[in-house]
Amino acid sequence: MSKQENTWKLFAALFGLSAIWGLSFVFIKILGTNVGVAGVVFWRCLAGAFVLLPFMILQQRKTRKKIPWIPLIVVGIINVCIPWLLISWSETLIPSSTASILNATTPLWALLLGAVFFKTNATFRQFIGVCIGFIGIVILLEWRIDVLWTGAFVGVGTMLIATFCYALGSHLTKRWLNGVSVLTTATVTLFVGAIGGGLLAVRESQASFLTIDSIETVLAIIGLGCLGSGVAQVLYYYMVSAGSAQFATNVTYLIPVTAIGWGAFLLDEIISLYTLTGLLVILVGVYLASGRKLYVRPSVRKG
Repeated sequence: MSKQENTWKLFAALFGLSAIWGLSFVFIKILGTNVGVAGVVFWRCLAGAFVLLPFMILQQRKTRKKIPWIPLIVVGIINVCIPWLLISWSETLIPSSTASILNATTPLWALLLGAVFFKTNATFRQFIGVCIGFIGIVILLEWRIDVLWTGAFVGVGTMLIATFCYALGSHLTKRWLNGVSVLTTATVTLFVGAIGGGLLAVRESQASFLTIDSIETVLAIIGLGCLGSGVAQVLYYYMVSAGSAQFATNVTYLIPVTAIGWGAFLLDEIISLYTLTGLLVILVGVYLASGRKLYVRPSVRKG
């Protein structure tokens, strides 16, 4: 496969994932009111994992590669369980649109963590790209950053911690799981998330998380679990593996745009000039922040 062909696939995955996760914030809002914070994580992870499990088993039978359980469990906790719990909690306190916008801080965390702890040699061009992408988010807000703080402060804080976990999990995936198949990584980490969400729900005596009593809840589980968790995780880990952690986290810049697009398509919301301008600026930022090379090899640790 040529580098140009792989680049097109990476960008296709980037835009596809942004469309899926933009819609996921709607599903999270619906599920959160019916099954609770931990219940959202349990159901989305369980549904996603079971969708991918048969494909993972078939792949394992062919390759018979050893599964690195400990790194996968750690990545599952940091990149799935903790941030998805925090996002579900956050959406009980702030609007889903605000949550999707705060989610766009992930590339900044990824760039900073990469430069300080993972020696990814971030370029000035990438820093400029991150800043431009953030400016695009501000334009989407019609230059009113203060709207982010109109919700509960805890809601904003939990989203910021979640994005930090996303960034850290992406770098750990690139370093520890670069040789592990995308299917294995996605499936195992989702099962880790399901176990964590289920245990927390039981601990908090949220027995209602096992009660699925409406078609709305079922559809939200299918949409968020099978599509927003199963398919989305495969796309995400593919971008980390074939591209880089920084490139994969750029998806969070596009999520507010796709969330607004879904709102216009499903809810007849108006797309303003600010939206179109913000979209253009964000796309420029994503292009710059992705770096001149998408093929980032993990550094070899000595000793």
